[in-house]
Amino acid sequence: MAAPHVAGVAALAFGKCPLITYGQVKTRLMNKVDILPSLNNKCVSNGRVNAYKVIFDSAAPTAPAGLSVTPTGWNTIRLNWLDNSGNEIGFDIQRRKQGQADFEPFHAGPANLPVWDDGGAEAGIPHSYRIRAYNMAGTSDFTNDATATIPAEPPYQPMNPAATWDWTHHAVYVTWDDMCDNEQFFIVERKQEGFQDWDEVVELGQNWDFHYDDVVNGDTYYRYRIKALNPLGYSYSEEVQVYIPSWRLPH
Repeated sequence: MAAPHVAGVAALAFGKCPLITYGQVKTRLMNKVDILPSLNNKCVSNGRVNAYKVIFDSAAPTAPAGLSVTPTGWNTIRLNWLDNSGNEIGFDIQRRKQGQADFEPFHAGPANLPVWDDGGAEAGIPHSYRIRAYNMAGTSDFTNDATATIPAEPPYQPMNPAATWDWTHHAVYVTWDDMCDNEQFFIVERKQEGFQDWDEVVELGQNWDFHYDDVVNGDTYYRYRIKALNPLGYSYSEEVQVYIPSWRLPH
């Protein structure tokens, strides 16, 4: 009879709070049990399900505030806000793209979440967001509306590239400053002294700013450059040179 009792309480939770997710219901069921010594090590929760505790909160959460949104990649906008509540189950994140009449719920974030990335945004289109907190007692007011647009243009060049030999990793440590807010990938390219062609070392995701290159020869000079790209074009950093000393790997 344990399964139908728990399933029934879960149904009550979904009915009381339609915004709640499957994972949040599971967590609440586990955290709101009555701990009983007789059930110790006999079930995962060591307790008995308590429907009242699961579906009751004494007060609705305080509204989050200070929502800001920033493009960080070709399909990504980052949301930051202040979590002003200590009793929310989660956050209802809503979005409105240009051309839509109203906001639409599209993500339920966990409690105590002050940042989230919308990885399904579209470049060149304004995206507006708002957020509210929820629990079993109700929902808070929404935050301010905040709008951002991913620039529909080639990414700006990475800046301040550097390449140094790292004895600990036996690799060239390549770093750069990510100055873009609309890149899709970074590609690290390398050219060995005496060669004309550049080789692709690695393709990295957006917002990356370092790489360890351990496929190199000793007593050799290499030049490195960083390529930022998206579907509309690309840009290159300046080139940097590094000398790889001779070494022997331990047997």
